[in-house]
Amino acid sequence: QSWIPSLFALPRAPPARPQATSPQHRPEGFGTNALTLAKSCTQDRFETFLDKNDRNPGRMLQQMGASGSTLSESVQQLVGDGIKVVVEPSKSRIFSDEEYKKAGAQVSSDLSPCDLIVGVKQPDQERLLPDKMYMFFSHVIKGQVENSKLLARILDLNITLFDYECIKEPKSQNQKAPRLVAFGKFAGIAGMINTFQGLGQKFLAHGISTPFLLCPPAHMHFDLEAAKRTIKSMGHAIALGGLDNLEVPVVFAFTGKGNVSRGAQEIFRILPHEMLSVSDLPAVWKKRGPHRKVYGVVVKDEDMVQLVSAGGGG
Repeated sequence: QSWIPSLFALPRAPPARPQATSPQHRPEGFGTNALTLAKSCTQDRFETFLDKNDRNPGRMLQQMGASGSTLSESVQQLVGDGIKVVVEPSKSRIFSDEEYKKAGAQVSSDLSPCDLIVGVKQPDQERLLPDKMYMFFSHVIKGQVENSKLLARILDLNITLFDYECIKEPKSQNQKAPRLVAFGKFAGIAGMINTFQGLGQKFLAHGISTPFLLCPPAHMHFDLEAAKRTIKSMGHAIALGGLDNLEVPVVFAFTGKGNVSRGAQEIFRILPHEMLSVSDLPAVWKKRGPHRKVYGVVVKDEDMVQLVSAGGGG
């Protein structure tokens, strides 16, 4: 499930929640009040949960298992600290309900007794409970229009939102405060595997069969090693002429050099490939098949944006 929450009933009174802007006064879509609320609830107010002698937000996130602790260690530590842990039942989660129970958590579909509800991605708006605290990747802090209704719903229900994207370590001198939680390389790995499958379906829709169809979606592989074996077989088919019916080369572009990009490239490099620079693309695109490999290019900031003063336009 994309939304797989672990639920925590905090044993102490929650901090005062900021007042939600009334619908008649809230700007349509993403107004200043909405974004200010999101920022304050995700960074500054997060520290109010911590002991006065421990101002490091990483401590609480590590307890929640976001920094490398195993499932049992995370739950046991929370329970040992007097925090009631309730987990929603799920048949599709990597950790079974029984494993959570053995670690000391309660398994229940009733979230109403919980003060803080923790998940990964955005929950269904219909399932949001009023006057609760939620922690998840909301994807609203940059003003994403597609999530404007979610943020409006959060405001209407007087919910306090803690967005992982805005929870950061204390700033050090002359340095940006690093984020505590970010997408890892496995997001890139899964995305690349699914891209192969999607590309195979795209070509097939145009009447072209390719080895990309040999790669099932990421969730259908038993584990990462099984996925890599499948992709290696797919690469073997490409090397034997599986792309010969394509006149143009197949080029994969990776934007940036972060965790997701590195994970995607790890999977891509299993295939027979050639890495290019952006300046190589015009010449490669003119090459006609057969192509017994795929091409990759890492797109840097300077390849995507240009200063207005340097002639980039208005």
